[in-house]
Amino acid sequence: MSKNFGYYIIPDQQMLRPNSGPSEHIHTGLRYLGKSFDIEILAPGEMYEQSEANEERSQKAQSVRFARNGLVGILRDLKKLFINHLHFKWYYKVLKEKRPTFIYERAEYLNFNGIIASRLLGIPHFYEVNWVFSREIKQYYHSWFNPISKWLEEWAYNRTNRAFFVGNQNQFLNLKSDNWQVIQNGIALDTMIKFKGHQHEIKDKIHCCVVAKLMPHHRFDILADALHQLESRKALHFHFIGYEFEEALKTLPEDVNYTFHGPVARNQLPDQISQYQLGVISGGMHYASFMKLFEYAAVKHLVICPELQNLKNNFSKDEILFFDNESAEELANQLDRVIKNPSLIKTYGEALYQKVQKSFTWEAIFGDISAKMREHMPDAEFVSDSSNDSLMLENKL
Repeated sequence: MSKNFGYYIIPDQQMLRPNSGPSEHIHTGLRYLGKSFDIEILAPGEMYEQSEANEERSQKAQSVRFARNGLVGILRDLKKLFINHLHFKWYYKVLKEKRPTFIYERAEYLNFNGIIASRLLGIPHFYEVNWVFSREIKQYYHSWFNPISKWLEEWAYNRTNRAFFVGNQNQFLNLKSDNWQVIQNGIALDTMIKFKGHQHEIKDKIHCCVVAKLMPHHRFDILADALHQLESRKALHFHFIGYEFEEALKTLPEDVNYTFHGPVARNQLPDQISQYQLGVISGGMHYASFMKLFEYAAVKHLVICPELQNLKNNFSKDEILFFDNESAEELANQLDRVIKNPSLIKTYGEALYQKVQKSFTWEAIFGDISAKMREHMPDAEFVSDSSNDSLMLENKL
């Protein structure tokens, strides 16, 4: 039996930047939705390729200078709204010609090409939502357009067939229908299997890991402040993996032991971080579902992170070492607690591993997403091997 054909709309080629969080999530979606459907990327512009010029362009695009002038913000937003929809004719033409069974669109700020085209053409549409865009754009600039952008964001989600919120974004939105559900990030089953018997060996120092494409909401300032307060910081060695760390690292105490690894290929990341014992998350939005949390869990890290609502909804204080959100003092206290009681690493690491193994594999997450999408395609053929994934999970873990 043939599978249904759909497009995974990626509104910006920058999202396909190798080794980035969005790129990893997109390719994970392609892999696991591909178990049930034939699915291809639909993205405007030239395919993103790793090059020095593209890296410079990417960094420039993301280093938006904060502006407090609301009028300047309006001009930025109107410009973005206009530029985003220059591609609408292209989207509409492709979708009308190919007539896919469905559209699965990654939401982006002030970009509504997919939802508008799908409504005009009568094609089932699904959103994957990772941010509350109208809320989080405020960390970059102030705009008097913000109430309108929030209304547009809500308008789009109220008109999709189903929105999959990666975290509990729904609490910050005025959604008039029940066409949405909260999902989480996850980890591959085979990665969980690989590290099933993994045990940490602590020698001279406790090795701590921070994975990020560093952005303001990651609150590196809280980590830096905590390390300034932590008298026993020489017992730790930090490993920073990802993008945009260079300036932030200058704010650390001079005697902090650390290694900056830069970007690491996602397929190599589990082996890399398995050499360390502790994963640190210093900040994020209350609805956040961190992909790195599940990567830390897969290699049995003890994880220290702030008391964010979505995390508290899914993990207990026996599985994650929480600290009061935005409190550098509390983060320092939890780091000091681990230094004085290194046996906590095994206890918390194993508990978190077991929780993620049970509830947060990609196989389980995308199996549910595919089933919910199928409900809106009653006349279409559907093939799923999610039952085989469940059997693998039961037999191998």
